[in-house]
Amino acid sequence: MKNNACTVILNGHGCYSKNEKMLDISQSNYNIVFTCPMKNSASNVDHNYLLYSLAQDIQFSWKMLESAKTTRVANKNIPKSFIVDTYAKDTSFIYEHGLSNSEDVNDVNTFVDIDPNRFSSYILEIDPNVRKWNGQLSVELDHTQIKTDVIQAHQVFGYQYNIAINMSANNLLFLKPIAPQNVKITLKLSDLLYDIFPKIKIPVSYHQNGTVDIIPSIFLDDNIQNKQQIFSQNYSNIFDIQNDIYHEVVIAGDANIIWDSCRVEI
Repeated sequence: MKNNACTVILNGHGCYSKNEKMLDISQSNYNIVFTCPMKNSASNVDHNYLLYSLAQDIQFSWKMLESAKTTRVANKNIPKSFIVDTYAKDTSFIYEHGLSNSEDVNDVNTFVDIDPNRFSSYILEIDPNVRKWNGQLSVELDHTQIKTDVIQAHQVFGYQYNIAINMSANNLLFLKPIAPQNVKITLKLSDLLYDIFPKIKIPVSYHQNGTVDIIPSIFLDDNIQNKQQIFSQNYSNIFDIQNDIYHEVVIAGDANIIWDSCRVEI
């Protein structure tokens, strides 16, 4: 990636409306990648081919995607201009987007479809008293890479408790909003970048024998208390609070995220 930052692919279809708010990506540590130009849409074939390519070879696929003439990229290394051209291939500004669940989408793959032995699917757990959403977020992650990252982190940090571990550049995280039929869940791109991504936590249990288990409770951390105690009670078969080391894997560094949804008016 151009600035060794977390990369977010906004993949989907639909439209957005120009409003007063612009997002200055130069103030963040994200690469935002649109798979098609403004006012265009990605087909199901584009969608599936992108996911298969990324699952096959992450780094090569990123380079190809960024180089394609149809791709639009925003990141902090692109020089600013007094004239903001949102149709430019590279920019440091993008419009605020509304992002919503897709309706009646057929024949589209997810990473679990592509390789169920490598990827796992979860529903992001939230505090309903904090998040008044009409639906939920589905999360798919590469559990083999997560475990590798945790084991490698222990070689650096040693056997220390409760260290946050950043996802590496070899990680793929697939997120999409889901809701009951005829129900919309709509989020803003700014919320996704600055409120949701930083709070997604993947709890893991590092065992004395050097193996790792993902605690199957991926959550959005709005100041949740007593997490370790809760996990030791609910998942005692994989997390022993007395003998295992608790970690939270977080989206930071060079992690790669695919946000799969429609673009809608806000």
